[in-house]
Parts: sequence; C-alpha cells; structure tokens
Amino acid sequence: MQIIYDLVRSRLLARFGENIIAIIAYGSVTRPDDFAGNVSDVDVAVITKEIIPARDRLDLFLDLNFHVDAVFLTKEQLAELSIEGYPLAYYIIEDGRVIYGDVKVIEDLNFRVTEKTLDILKKSSIAALGLGVESYLMGMYNDSASHLYHAIRHAVRWRAAENKGRIPISNVEIYNSIKELELGEIIGKTFMELVEARRSELNSVKCRTLIEKTVKALADIHGFERISSWSKAENELIKLKSRASLVEVKPVIKENKLKWLIKVFDTLKDRLLEFEV
Repeated sequence: MQIIYDLVRSRLLARFGENIIAIIAYGSVTRPDDFAGNVSDVDVAVITKEIIPARDRLDLFLDLNFHVDAVFLTKEQLAELSIEGYPLAYYIIEDGRVIYGDVKVIEDLNFRVTEKTLDILKKSSIAALGLGVESYLMGMYNDSASHLYHAIRHAVRWRAAENKGRIPISNVEIYNSIKELELGEIIGKTFMELVEARRSELNSVKCRTLIEKTVKALADIHGFERISSWSKAENELIKLKSRASLVEVKPVIKENKLKWLIKVFDTLKDRLLEFEV
C-alpha cells in the first residue's frame, strides 16, 4: 500500500502544493485484509485551505492502473459534514490514515449519528443493489458482486448506527454486528460469500444467485413486507428483448415492499414503456 500512498501523495502535492492541509487515505485501502485489488477503489480525502475547482483535478489520476476516488474538502467543509452526520465524515475520521499533513485535522473532530446518517446509509443500500443489477446486465460480474457486498454493508451499518450509535467499518466488524444485532445466520453467510466473490472469477449463473441472496438479505435487514425476486424482473426483460431496448431497471421501495422499476424503449411502438414488477 505504501507505493499507492506515495503515488497519490506526489501527484497531489505536485499540483496543489501549499493549498493542501492534509491527505487522508480511508476505506479498504487502509485495511489490507478487506482490500480487493480488482474492484476496490483507493479512497482519498484531500483537505485544502481553499476550494479547488473540479476542472483543476479531473485528469489527476487518469493514467494510473488503479482507480482513485478523491474527495476534496476544506477544513470547514469536513467539520460541517461531521456535525451534520454524513457517513463520509465518519469514514474519514474513524477509518482514515493521514499520509500527509496535520493529523489534528481529524483528531479535533467529533462525529455523532444523526437522522442524516441513517437516511444516507439506508438509501445507499438500495442504490448499491441497483448498481449490482446494472453491472450484472453489462456482464461485469465482479463489479456486480462488489456492489451487492456494499448493499449489505450499508444496510448493516444503518441498523448498527440506528441501534448502537456507531458505524462498523471492517468486514470483521460488519460480520460481528450482524451477530450482535441478531440479523440471522443466513445474512452473515451471504455477506461473507460476497466478500469472497469480489476476489473470485464469477459467471452469470453465480452472479444471478448472489443477486437473489442479496435481495433476501436486504428484505430481512430492512424488514420489507414483501419482495419481488430479481428472476421475475429478468424474465420480463427477456420477454421484451426482441422488441425493446432497456433504458433502466432499478429496485424501488413502495409501501414497505421491494419491487423493480423497468423502463424500456419499445421499437415497434416507438415509445417509452415504464412498469413495475
């Protein structure tokens, strides 16, 4: 990981120099046991004296053979995110490793769980499920497994924040929280299966199975009254394949039920079709 840290640090300092207060690596890049090289991003928070326009940083890491997800914040912006309860602030403060600059940037901050924390984590779990399905349909099976992993992780973090006032970070902490919250052995097994799947070679059949397991796990964690299986939605897509082009498919929650919103363009009728299954 030191090589990655050195590359990221040198790029940032070469371009922004004295404007940088601190560079903080966070996420799985700080936890080698959790890092899955083929799908894990290198998450970095860059704390600056002044706001850096997006146009000045778009091409910063384009030529590297790994993906860097960098968030640029002023010291004041980071403090505001912490006060309001944004999970990002928690990850930076509690899981961050300062690879350049003043460690007091995060040591002086106090994070507390708020309704904002719970709302973001809860919604993120469903959004990640949607990204998992999208990657599956594109044939990107490892990316799909990674998104499904995030879906369960976000959901467990939401429940832990709601019930315990804290957010579990590592895979071990997530698994232990599943047991502590008594979410069920099946959810724990599904989560660990997704941990391994991110690092493995997957085919469409295995990925489809993981989607179904994730849907069931999320239903139990969220307490949905009813769910529509992914296979049901996929069968609808197969029926429409000969005459329609897929525009969007995503999970939606209505009246505490998980359904699938499907949008296709019907080439025969020359119009957009939208329906739920």
